[in-house]
Amino acid sequence: MDQEIVREYYPDGTLSLEKTMHDGLLHGPLREFDRQGNPVSIAHFKEGRLHGMSMQFGDEGQVIQDANYQDGDLHGSFRVFDAGGCLEHEVPYRRGLAHGEAKYYAEGALRYLIEYRDGEIHGMFVQHNDAGRVMARLRFRGGKQDGLSSWFNEEGGLIRTSEYRDGLLDGETVDYESDGSVRERAPYQQNLLHGEVIRFDRDGNETERVAYREGVKLERTTQDAV
Repeated sequence: MDQEIVREYYPDGTLSLEKTMHDGLLHGPLREFDRQGNPVSIAHFKEGRLHGMSMQFGDEGQVIQDANYQDGDLHGSFRVFDAGGCLEHEVPYRRGLAHGEAKYYAEGALRYLIEYRDGEIHGMFVQHNDAGRVMARLRFRGGKQDGLSSWFNEEGGLIRTSEYRDGLLDGETVDYESDGSVRERAPYQQNLLHGEVIRFDRDGNETERVAYREGVKLERTTQDAV
C-alpha cells in the first residue's frame, strides 16, 4: 500500500493536523497547527514509532522543545527552551535513557552540570550560583553519591568536603572556616558518626574532641575549656 496523507481540520476549515500513513501506521512527518495556521509541532515516525527529529513551537513560532528519537525511544539530544528562546536544559539520551553530560540553565546561565549513565547519575554533579561560581561538586556512582563531594561558599571558598560510599556518609567530613582553616573533622561510617570528632579554632589549635561509636556519643574531652 502506498503512503497516504491524512489531514484533519478545525470546524472553520483551517488545517489542524497533517500526517503520513503507511499500512495503517504513522510513517513520515506529522504536523500540527493552531487555528491561525501556525505550526504547533512536527514529529517524524517510522512504522508507527517516533523516529528522527521532533519539535514543538511557541506562540511566536520559536522552538520550545526539540528531541531526537530512534525506534520510539529518545536517542540523542533532548532540549527545552524558554519563551524567549534561551536554552533551559539539554540532556543526551541513548535508547530511551539519559546518558552523557546534561546541562541545566536559568536565564541563559549554567546552573547544573550532571553526568548520566544508563538513566542514572553517574560521575560529576556540579552546581553553579548566579555568578557562575561552583557551589557544589558531587560524585555519583549508579545514582548514589560515592567518593569525595565538596561544597563552596558564594565567593568560591571551600566550606565542606565529605566522603560517601553507596549513598551514605562513609569516611571523613571536614568543615572549613571562611579563611580556609579547618573548623571540624568528623569521621562517619555508614551515615553514622564513628570515631573522634575534632574541633579547632581559627589558628588551628585543637579545642575539643568528642568520641562516637555508631552514632552514639561516648565521651567528651575539652582542651582550652571555655
